[in-house]
Amino acid sequence: MVLNNTCRCNASANVSSLDLKFFVHHGTLVVQPVGGFNQLLGSDINLIHRLLKNWVTSETGIRAYVLCTEAATEALKLDTTSSEMVDHTETVPDFGAVAVSIKDMHPVYEAKRDVKKFIYTAEDELGILSTEISMPRELVWDYLSQPEFRKILFRSDRQEIIDRKAGRIGPGSTFQCYHGKNVTPHLVLEWTPFERIMVRQPIPFPGGPLTTFIDWRLTTTESGTRLRRKYPRSRSHPTTSSPQRLRVSRTSSPKGSASALVGQEAFSKTTPCQMKSWSRNATLNPALRAVSRMASGGCTNALKSILRTQQ
Repeated sequence: MVLNNTCRCNASANVSSLDLKFFVHHGTLVVQPVGGFNQLLGSDINLIHRLLKNWVTSETGIRAYVLCTEAATEALKLDTTSSEMVDHTETVPDFGAVAVSIKDMHPVYEAKRDVKKFIYTAEDELGILSTEISMPRELVWDYLSQPEFRKILFRSDRQEIIDRKAGRIGPGSTFQCYHGKNVTPHLVLEWTPFERIMVRQPIPFPGGPLTTFIDWRLTTTESGTRLRRKYPRSRSHPTTSSPQRLRVSRTSSPKGSASALVGQEAFSKTTPCQMKSWSRNATLNPALRAVSRMASGGCTNALKSILRTQQ
């Protein structure tokens, strides 16, 4: 906005010093066509417009914020009791006292600006599996992130999320994947809504389990969504000022320690073609065999089966 600004008025001249404010409300409305445009009408529309002029900054000192009405927090199931949300009340003409929750966005901006991304080059990719899904990217994202759908995609008995951040999934949260008595934790390392999920998870391996990294990427295409599943090599590391090395490491295993270490070395040096060969090996774990099924459309079929159950 600063670079493309050609207006010389006071408001435009000071755009670099302005802060963004977001207003979230949940309610009902009426859509009325007026002169070729759709106009939104209703008391809930009037309320959110009147809340734009408020006393939030003068009473709380917060300049950049998200303001959520009580109706919005209930509909979104947000945890307003956390220290990240500030309770506030606005007196609005014709509506009286309106309870709202305020989230300061300056700490969010600072944290996002300094975030350490896991970045790797093409030569660091152990393998890439890709499939085209005839669904909008937002819908595919929901199926990858919601436990009731993930259990179908991962063929698990159930899944649950632990360590939510202020009621939301993010880096540090964990998907617990239950297969009978076995529980596989999928620790979230990267969480960019509608674009990327990167997890660290153990996988079965001859001689002992390994901990590896799986990077899910979503991109919009003409026919829907391209879903990619990438496997970084163990020597991969982010190209940021504060590197976080991606490592393939052995989880604690009282038996087969020597063979597990040998297995890790072999896995980290595996080429994509060798991985494809491994996935056909009946003596190897089901997780690797599932990799080839995704490339042949297994993930697409699973998503389609979920969609049918929702119709």
